[in-house]
Amino acid sequence: MHTTGRITAPFTDEQVAALNSYQMDGRFHPFTCGGSRDDAAHEAARAEHGLPEPGILVARREGWTCPGCGYTQSWAHAAMATPLGVPAAMTSASAPREA
Repeated sequence: MHTTGRITAPFTDEQVAALNSYQMDGRFHPFTCGGSRDDAAHEAARAEHGLPEPGILVARREGWTCPGCGYTQSWAHAAMATPLGVPAAMTSASAPREA
């Protein structure tokens, strides 16, 4: 997948939905937290949120969060902000990006 930029939080509701779809899709390596993901807190968060593995970040309007440890990330690849199967050039999400 080719991307020409990044988007930063706050994300729109539509972006949150698209970002979380990418996280759960299985065809792409998900964003994960930088902490140790082997502990009980990460495993409990995985089960509670229905995540395929511990440490996967969950998109919210304010940015990415790891439900297991609270790690945050404020950016995503711009191409991830479009619904799966819709080319970025066909959506407003591919509009101007930060430099």
